[in-house]
Amino acid sequence: MSNIINILVSMESDSIANSNSYSNIESRAPTIDSKYIHMLTYNGTNVIDNGGTKLSLKNVRKDDNIIWKEDSLSPYDSRYSVVLTAVVADNKVVASEYLFQSELVMAQKTVPIITGENPISVTPKEVDYHFWVSSIKAVPTSSVQIPFTCSFEIYEGPVRIGFGKYRHILELVTV
Repeated sequence: MSNIINILVSMESDSIANSNSYSNIESRAPTIDSKYIHMLTYNGTNVIDNGGTKLSLKNVRKDDNIIWKEDSLSPYDSRYSVVLTAVVADNKVVASEYLFQSELVMAQKTVPIITGENPISVTPKEVDYHFWVSSIKAVPTSSVQIPFTCSFEIYEGPVRIGFGKYRHILELVTV
């Protein structure tokens, strides 16, 4: 049976916007500083903040699914938000030996929405969401590092104001 390995990519959207770490031309999207990125995973006991440069996944198994989801670390009332638009392995030869190419998944789910000032009063509502997924094709016999480039769009309210990207290393660790 395969496991699901969730990776929450938290981006400091206010800091990215305020430092002008984006371009309004997609082909000129700059690589942002990793200090604006936090990749969180759960190891069965603790939530681990892996920072923005390297993410080590231990005890992966064939057919495990790796899921990347984005969120913002900026305040809840921030006018900026980010959308992860691509998760691409830089070294296709190494990546293709161990991982299937990442794919965008669009889905819907029903979530409880508070419908007034009383938090006990909720109504179920269908919401759209998305994530990126890749599956483990083969388990390495020793640790393997696969560099990735992730692209994103940054929004001010509903208006896209630019494009950016960040790089990280996904390390598959055999224990």
